[in-house]
Amino acid sequence: METLVRSDREFYVRFWGVRKSTPVCESEFFRYGGNTSCLEVRCGNQLFMFDAGTGCRYLGNSLDGSSGIDADVFFTGTNFEHVCGLPFFKPAFFPTNSFKFFAGHLLPDVGIQSTLQHMMREPLFPVPLQVFESQFSYHDFFAGETLKPREGVVVHTALMQDLYKGTAYRIEYDNRSICYLTNARLPGDGPKTNMYRLIEGADVVICDSIFVGRTEPNRLVWNDGINFCERAGAKKLVIFPHPPEYDDNFLDGVARHASAFCPATMIASEGMVLHP
Repeated sequence: METLVRSDREFYVRFWGVRKSTPVCESEFFRYGGNTSCLEVRCGNQLFMFDAGTGCRYLGNSLDGSSGIDADVFFTGTNFEHVCGLPFFKPAFFPTNSFKFFAGHLLPDVGIQSTLQHMMREPLFPVPLQVFESQFSYHDFFAGETLKPREGVVVHTALMQDLYKGTAYRIEYDNRSICYLTNARLPGDGPKTNMYRLIEGADVVICDSIFVGRTEPNRLVWNDGINFCERAGAKKLVIFPHPPEYDDNFLDGVARHASAFCPATMIASEGMVLHP
């Protein structure tokens, strides 16, 4: 449980879940981790969570749930892997806490509140969203908008180039930046597409580019991700998230190839903390 007093200039990302599709728990996945997507971003004393896969249970367990948490939760998408940990997020059960939920891919058809309500109801789940005692608010936007959720924090967004709509984020704080892109696809021609603009000059880019072969049209493979970031002048690429069939030994091999190609590239693992 965290008891740290934070600096106003502190800015980092911590990885709590790094898997695609479904969690894995066999011993050959222990070093990189088996939970689905969840990132913690700290901007000074302000807490942000990106995606609520199974990793968010462990993030919740690390927090003092009764301490009056006021946090923002951003979704890149609402495929089950991105939301299935929310019912087990312990701080949401304390009335002293409040959470704002943001999604940029659901309008105009539905919103993030109704989407989460559909997930947490019979016959899919035995208890409704109303079981949580924390104060929830819901904020839908159109990907491409720029948000200012907290003082000193700017969040730029972009629509992913994907058949399944999703949102990419660039979090800016204290003249530094962290970008988070899931379900990424090869950008269109030219250096100034919306995805290039989003990551241009970024300190850290967390990007879906783990694949070693082109499994789908325009799907980023690891060297595409490196080229994508180099072309945009981004400083560090973090390859994320990992398919459930990619075990530790396989990811070690990808890490060797990627770091040889570009030393500023790394493979995401649970517990890893990066300071831009």
